[in-house]
Amino acid sequence: ASVFTLMSVEYGDDMRMAYGGGLMLMGASLLAAWDAHRAGDLEVFKILSGQGTVAAVAIACLSLSVRLLEAGLGLPLVLWGLNWALLAGSLAAPAFVMHRTTYWAHCLVSLYVGWGVPYMMLSVNYETLFYCCLCAQLGLWVMLEQSVRGRQVEGRVHTRSNPKLQNGAKAALPVRDLATGLAVLFFVDASFFGTGNISSV
Repeated sequence: ASVFTLMSVEYGDDMRMAYGGGLMLMGASLLAAWDAHRAGDLEVFKILSGQGTVAAVAIACLSLSVRLLEAGLGLPLVLWGLNWALLAGSLAAPAFVMHRTTYWAHCLVSLYVGWGVPYMMLSVNYETLFYCCLCAQLGLWVMLEQSVRGRQVEGRVHTRSNPKLQNGAKAALPVRDLATGLAVLFFVDASFFGTGNISSV
């Protein structure tokens, strides 16, 4: 994801990049849906499959919208309404997944795809590719953190309660907490300066 911070912020429109990012969103959703189906979680499978379908329809609507606008024809009311429906449905879907499962990977992919579809619909170049790379790196970081902290039990997230401090003693911060803080700063920096367009907003 940090490679994108080195790229020029002055670039022309290249919708192929946006479509490529949309295909990555669709692929991630369908891959997570397949994993949910393999685990026997049919409700999550249906929602993630629906998110993949929404991403595919959003790519088609974006392509059609761009062509109509370039031709100076404007957007028909049906297409305008469909775009807004896709945006609202995509943003709402992660809430249903998180309500039905505690498996962190499915929740994270659902959030990634749910927020990525509106992001793609606002993109004109490589913004969506940057978003996909950033989310993939975030997922890898979560996996690494779980492995280091020993909180991964059969792929499920388990929180550890803090030990009670006696006599007003202060808890010491281990060195690994410094690595967590640096990772958070990296993701904040990369997400803000990743591109010169919508991600900086």
